[in-house]
Amino acid sequence: MKKHLIIFAAVFAVTIAAPILFWRSKKPNIVLICIDTLRADHFTAEHMPLTYQWAKENAAIYNAAYSNSTWTLPSHVSMFSGLLPSEHKVANQGDKVAPTFDLLPETLQKKGYTTAGFVENLWLSAPFGFSRGFHEYIYNAAPQSAFANAEKFLESAKTPYFIFINTMTVHEWWATLRSYPITDEGFVAAVDNPASGSLYAEAVSASDKQVFQFIAAVLKHDPETRIILTSDHGEGLGESEYGYVSKGHHTYPVPSQTRVPLIISGKPRTEGALFDLRSLKSLIIGEPFPAGAIVSEINYKDIHYTATISERQYAIKESDAKPSNADDIPPDIAAQLKTLGYLN
Repeated sequence: MKKHLIIFAAVFAVTIAAPILFWRSKKPNIVLICIDTLRADHFTAEHMPLTYQWAKENAAIYNAAYSNSTWTLPSHVSMFSGLLPSEHKVANQGDKVAPTFDLLPETLQKKGYTTAGFVENLWLSAPFGFSRGFHEYIYNAAPQSAFANAEKFLESAKTPYFIFINTMTVHEWWATLRSYPITDEGFVAAVDNPASGSLYAEAVSASDKQVFQFIAAVLKHDPETRIILTSDHGEGLGESEYGYVSKGHHTYPVPSQTRVPLIISGKPRTEGALFDLRSLKSLIIGEPFPAGAIVSEINYKDIHYTATISERQYAIKESDAKPSNADDIPPDIAAQLKTLGYLN
C-alpha cells in the first residue's frame, strides 16, 4: 500500500554527543515510564508538582524532546527499536511489529536483564507484537493497573531488571465528560472548548500522584535504579500551529502533539538538549545515537498527500523557531529525507 504522510522535520542536522552509558562497573536496574498523551508543557511545577520536584532534584530534564509519531503504536516501536516509523513499518492501525529487528527488551535480555512490561493501552497488547523480549508482560486496561502490577513484580524481581510501564490516566482525560449525559465526544472535539485545558490538566494532576508514588516505591526497593520518564505523544487542545488546528492526537505532527517530556535520573543535567525518542534505545544500551534529522511521521490510508517537498511545510523543532520553506532545507538533510522516501 502506498505510503501517505505529513512530515514536519528539523531543517538542520542534529548533532548529539555519544551516549553516556547507564552503567560502568555494574548494570543498574532500569524503569521506563510512559505517561501516555502527556504534553511537555504540562510537566511543570504547576501541573505535576510532586514528580517535577523529584526530577528537578534527581534527574536531567530535557526541554526539547520529540516523539517520532503522534500516536501510540508507531511511537513506542520507535522508542524500542531506534527506527523511524517509515523504517520499522508500524505506522497504521493493524500493523504489527516485524521480527526483523531487535526491540529494547530483547537486547537487554541478551545483556542479562530480567524484563517486565505492564501496559494499559490496547495498542501495546501482545497481538501487535510489542510484548516481544519481555519475560513477563501484562496488558490490563483498568486504571492504575500497570503500577500495581509493577509493584507486585518488584517484590520478587531478579536483578538486574528492566521494567516498562504505560499508564493511560492522562490519555483518558475525556472520561470526565462521560459523566454528563448530553455530551457527545465527537461534537466536543470538533468545537473550541475552553474547558478542555482544565480537564486535561486535572488528568495530569491525577497522574502526578500515581507516578510519584510509584517512583517512591521503586527507589525504596533500590535507590540506585535508573528511572526514565517520557510520553509517546502529546495532545492538541485547540491550538493553531503552522496553519493547523491541533485537537487530540494522531492528526498533525505539530509541537502540541509531538513535543514530550523526557526525564532521566542519574544522568548529567542537560536541560534543553534536543532529543528524539528513537534515541532512547541507544542511550540505554550504550550505542551511538541515530544520525540525522529529528522526524515525526503520520501515515494516512485515506488521505492522499503528494511526495513533492514543495507542497509541504517544514517546521524547525525549537521553541523559538519559525516555519521554513522546503527550499531552505540543507542538502544533507534533504538527502536523508529522500532516502526515507519523503522527497522525489
